[in-house]
Amino acid sequence: MLESVAMGAAADDSLRILTALAQGGETIRPLRVVVVADVADSRVEPVPGDDLLPTARRLVRPVGWDAVASIHVDDDEALEDLLAAIGGDEQAFERVADEDLMWYDVEEREDLIAYFG
Repeated sequence: MLESVAMGAAADDSLRILTALAQGGETIRPLRVVVVADVADSRVEPVPGDDLLPTARRLVRPVGWDAVASIHVDDDEALEDLLAAIGGDEQAFERVADEDLMWYDVEEREDLIAYFG
């Protein structure tokens, strides 16, 4: 249950990061990306704030690829809604938030880089 909550929150944060980068004039690839890693409690700390989910954590030490369990990325069908959400369309944001990300094994990361550039 908490994994699902954390995945949704991470996907939403990915979209917020894309929005901030685009508003700052950065060229972006409009795809939400979530990298899931199994890390020891000593590598994370709770994020303060009353409006945050109980799953919110901040990395305090780097995590290597050996700790990564999976990578999750939008498929191309989400592009239109992602662009609209990045542009400030709240309904598009909600539609994107309801979409599951595609699952990839960590060993597929080079293929992902080649495909998505």
